[in-house]
Amino acid sequence: MDSIDHIVKETATDDPENARKRLAATEFIPGKIFTEPLAWTWGTTKGADLIWTPIPFEKSLQLAYSRTSFGTGYYIYHLYANETRLSRSITAWNLSATADTSVINLINRSGTDIAPMNIKKRFGKLLLDKNRITIAAINEQPSSVRAFKLTLPLQKAEYLERLRLVVTWDGRNKPSIDAPLGLFFGAGTFYNRDKKEYLVKGFPINVRFDYKNGIVELSCYYPMPFFSSAKFELAGRNLTR
Repeated sequence: MDSIDHIVKETATDDPENARKRLAATEFIPGKIFTEPLAWTWGTTKGADLIWTPIPFEKSLQLAYSRTSFGTGYYIYHLYANETRLSRSITAWNLSATADTSVINLINRSGTDIAPMNIKKRFGKLLLDKNRITIAAINEQPSSVRAFKLTLPLQKAEYLERLRLVVTWDGRNKPSIDAPLGLFFGAGTFYNRDKKEYLVKGFPINVRFDYKNGIVELSCYYPMPFFSSAKFELAGRNLTR
């Protein structure tokens, strides 16, 4: 970054073949800045090293990889065109810095309800007796949906994954969201081969299996702002079966 080289490795780098045999888990070096849940090594993911720690730079960024006999590297960067509109200036990254504990603590709440406590709430039960059912119609302008949750019967979850969530903002002619439930909530399917509690345990999206109560909880915490209205529907052929 900015013409200064920084070497990042992990505890298996120096002796990768033997390390895989003797280490149950691996850690990044330096570990103070690359900590879970912002950074994960292959010892945890069972496949790849993943780093989501922000790495700011003022002028230039260059990435280079050693031991590239296998594997592929990817990176994503944000280019800010108008620095005067930023809440704070960007300064070059410091390898000896420590991770922001407030960010770590927040992301460690993944799997829990992270929506604000003082928001308006609506509850209800759905009878699947039509091919298209309105879940909620909100007319409060302007506003934002901060949490969207569905609870499905455990025995029906795999069948109900075929239903589509249809969301329309501000009375538009076409919906802004039209996706199968399984895909919208990040799983693709609600088939839980290993009987895990969480099929998806993300920061903004969760699929949780409550075997004790026989339900599957679907939760989305992406902020969804709109100007005048929001309409949430479930749709799908043979909805009543």
